[in-house]
Amino acid sequence: MPDAPLRYLTDLVAAAHEVLGDDLRGAYAAGSVGLGAYEPGRSDVDVALVCAARLDFRVSYGPADRPPADGLFWYGGPLVDAATTALVNRSIAARDGGPPPSGPQARAFQRRVLADLTGTPA
Repeated sequence: MPDAPLRYLTDLVAAAHEVLGDDLRGAYAAGSVGLGAYEPGRSDVDVALVCAARLDFRVSYGPADRPPADGLFWYGGPLVDAATTALVNRSIAARDGGPPPSGPQARAFQRRVLADLTGTPA
């Protein structure tokens, strides 16, 4: 993994642990980093944090509220069900040579997250 995303992930996990303490159960790089396809200057860094307790907050930081090099971030609002668990498990297995989730599966999850954040139907 290139140094920049590794530093980012290390700092992110440290900050998450500082906020969540022992409720932080895991941190998983997804997307291009998790699949070993990260391209500096092109790829973003997708991360899933797994917490022991439900988080009762959501915060989004848009372009005016963050450094331009960052993406749009959201925190909280777990969407844990069988479909999400299967998607995460398949993403993890893909790191060891298994088939990754299909594009439609990933896009369906993204639509669910967006609907949850905006309070609109998926």
